[in-house]
Amino acid sequence: MNINSLCYLGLGLLSIILLSYVCYKKGVRRSLLLFLAMVGIGYIIEAVIYNLLGSYQYYPKLIKHNAIYDSNLGAIASNALALPVTATFIAAFHKNWLWIVFITGSFAGIEWLFLKLDIYTHNWWEIEYTSLGLPFYYIFAKILHKKIRLPLKGMIHSFCLFLIIGPFAGSFHIFPIMFFSNRYYELGMFEN
Repeated sequence: MNINSLCYLGLGLLSIILLSYVCYKKGVRRSLLLFLAMVGIGYIIEAVIYNLLGSYQYYPKLIKHNAIYDSNLGAIASNALALPVTATFIAAFHKNWLWIVFITGSFAGIEWLFLKLDIYTHNWWEIEYTSLGLPFYYIFAKILHKKIRLPLKGMIHSFCLFLIIGPFAGSFHIFPIMFFSNRYYELGMFEN
């Protein structure tokens, strides 16, 4: 196992430990619903900046046969685990803006470290974009957490269901492609 793999697996493991702690302290049902909804938001953001606009590249070196799938696995460790888990933590424990600043700074530091270790590269993305965007992501988690504590109706209910179901549909679609190469998937829709 190389340093790239260890860093991404470590990030994933720490995220799972934090999610388990949140579920234990605050209840499994609401915590997991909020976590899945925040994964859904992350997938929407990543569909635009990562898939369509090619913002950055991950190098976890966990999938050797295809660099695109390997990068997608790195994106999953970051954007389907680490970020939604911290958003769930902030919202479930009603953390204030100091916590948001601290966790945002921590992710900026992790991003800087990953860049220095050459296990992640920017194409046009900057650490500042992460630092400016994450507080809005965390505030959205706090708002959504208040909403899902009550019975939802109408468009908000449908939107939350979409956010919760979307990660399952996206993951169930991409994992067989990444690991079994049963179909071909390539980023960069506009290159040709």
